[in-house]
Amino acid sequence: MNKPKILYRFFKKKKYRDQFIRGLIRFGSLDTYKEIEDQRRDLDEGVPKGKYTTNKLMFLKINNVTGKVVDKGYKSGDINISGYSPNSFYIVSMSDDKADLEFLSKKFGKYAVKINDIEKLVNLVNQKCNIPWNVGKIKLAQVKYDKDKYITMEKNSPHLPVEYYFTQKSETYAHEFEWRIVLTGSAIDQSDEKFVVIKVGSLHEIVSRVDF
Repeated sequence: MNKPKILYRFFKKKKYRDQFIRGLIRFGSLDTYKEIEDQRRDLDEGVPKGKYTTNKLMFLKINNVTGKVVDKGYKSGDINISGYSPNSFYIVSMSDDKADLEFLSKKFGKYAVKINDIEKLVNLVNQKCNIPWNVGKIKLAQVKYDKDKYITMEKNSPHLPVEYYFTQKSETYAHEFEWRIVLTGSAIDQSDEKFVVIKVGSLHEIVSRVDF
């Protein structure tokens, strides 16, 4: 994955942007985006979906009169697949500079920040995270716009790749060119909070204000 040099995050209110620059990094749970009452709403958020072709679809041919199997074997065809994860996922959403930033500012808010060093930001979040139910490293991930499309499955596995739970969206969102900082919650001990905040200290060195 080639990490972007610059990312943008948008805010509805100036005070939220100022909080971000002061180092208050607010993660929202994926479930929140199924319920939120604005243009960020996505009822399928966190539910990976796809299909793949296999030559191992079993079939049976049954005689309608006798009820006996007269033929059986395997054939090629598509399998639709969806998934569920017991883990919870929290994200910070951003867009790269391939997006129409003016359009996104009207959609998400005119107060934006330009993040000039995303790797440093992710490192700071990992260093300062004190959430007891966080599992593994907090990471940067690029959103894939291939929900309900043909996808590449992991070898010898009938399951969707783990990252699809927090990166997959419908092609209708492709104009957002979204990247996410992702925090994973334990399946055993986790919070039901809609949002969590990690304090990383001032971001003035790597973040600048942008108004649209």
